[in-house]
Amino acid sequence: MSRFRENKDSIRLLILDVIMPGKGGRETYEEIKGLRQDIKVVFMSGYTADILQGKGFVEKGMEVIAKPVSPHVLLGKVREVLDQ
Repeated sequence: MSRFRENKDSIRLLILDVIMPGKGGRETYEEIKGLRQDIKVVFMSGYTADILQGKGFVEKGMEVIAKPVSPHVLLGKVREVLDQ
């Protein structure tokens, strides 16, 4: 959060793991979104999107990419989300 606050005007996209120690990716995203509504996000997880949706970690329509992910696929997803 401190890094985001320091650089909030230059960050356009977050890449967050869904499940992180302490505060999860969704919680982090919601907190950052409170500071900047137009921020975009890609969630990463070893779980499938349907499992994450079923447990309430992400909502339908949120961008989720499965781990492990190749650099090529990750860069493609980043470009796709930034272009939306």
